[in-house]
Amino acid sequence: MSQSKVVRVTEFSALMSKNDLQSLAGQFDLLKILLLDISKEDMFLSFDPELSDDYQEYSNSMELNDRTVGFATEKENIELLIADPERIYCSIFSENELSKLVLEIDEPIYIYQNQAIIEISSRTTSDLYYLRLNEGIVQINWLGGTVE
Repeated sequence: MSQSKVVRVTEFSALMSKNDLQSLAGQFDLLKILLLDISKEDMFLSFDPELSDDYQEYSNSMELNDRTVGFATEKENIELLIADPERIYCSIFSENELSKLVLEIDEPIYIYQNQAIIEISSRTTSDLYYLRLNEGIVQINWLGGTVE
């Protein structure tokens, strides 16, 4: 099965009823699913204990903190928000950075209810973000990244 642009955690859950976790682990990023749906914590961490450290680090970064950014929007669902990423980019990066970087949201994007895990990359960096849309307010938290 090839991944689509969006992985909906609810659809992954439906696949779990028909497939074993071993067969799905090669097709999906279990960490991103776990970050969005903690009901799978025991099962995923039993299956792959190495997920635990990243899960703890990233889940702590998802809480509101002094590095959280956000904005108000009229968009009513997270997919519409991600489909037009300029506002997201402008909230995360300075004008100076935006003028120098060519950014894109990598696929697949993981979505559960009003939350998403996205990866924004440029030619030299790749950063993971948690987005949450609640009553017209978008919360964005940086989870981690790499410099290539």
